Amino acid sequence: AGDATIRKQIYEAQRLRTAAFVASGDLKQLMAPGRVLDNPYPDPLILAGLLEDPVIRPILPVSVRTSLQLRPVGDALEPAYIGDARFASMAAGTPFEYRVIKEIGTPFLFLYFSGNREDLSVKDSNGSVHSPHVIATSATGQWHSAAAYCPTARCTLSGAATAPGLVLMEPKEIGALSVFAWVAAQAGHYLLGIGILLMGLVLLRARSSRSTKIS
Repeated sequence: AGDATIRKQIYEAQRLRTAAFVASGDLKQLMAPGRVLDNPYPDPLILAGLLEDPVIRPILPVSVRTSLQLRPVGDALEPAYIGDARFASMAAGTPFEYRVIKEIGTPFLFLYFSGNREDLSVKDSNGSVHSPHVIATSATGQWHSAAAYCPTARCTLSGAATAPGLVLMEPKEIGALSVFAWVAAQAGHYLLGIGILLMGLVLLRARSSRSTKIS
């Protein structure tokens, strides 16, 4: 357990350094002074080149992507920091509206929030409204990871919070393949079961076909 905890701490330090470089472009973020294990990659110049590659940038994992600023509209509250991320917090009965401007151009937004999914909707620049689709929920059932389709550069997140209120982290861009990978990871045991079932059906059909030929 001790070794696993140490490895987790190292991986988290490497993730934070990678995310910091993606957000700032500061090469020093990829070089941990006095602690080589915290470096995400032995050669920071090579890693920096990969992270800045316009082909690779859109497929970076959500965990290292830069959050999109929630821009309040009207009386919506300015987001505040909770830990190392910015969240907008709405009490029950509070209407809200925030605008975000995407930077990469991927067709989905990754949302992390606490509250009711029905309280939140996403509208693109063409006026089409999209509902967030929850792809993972915390063990307590309070926090949700979701993906919402928004193909345009500007998106509006709005709604009215019901009890017990809504807490929304500033969203991140995410591509269709990343959404699929996320869903596959969350439903891995189901996919494994389906795969075993399909393999069994194939073997059963092959055996039946062989028996028919022999007879």
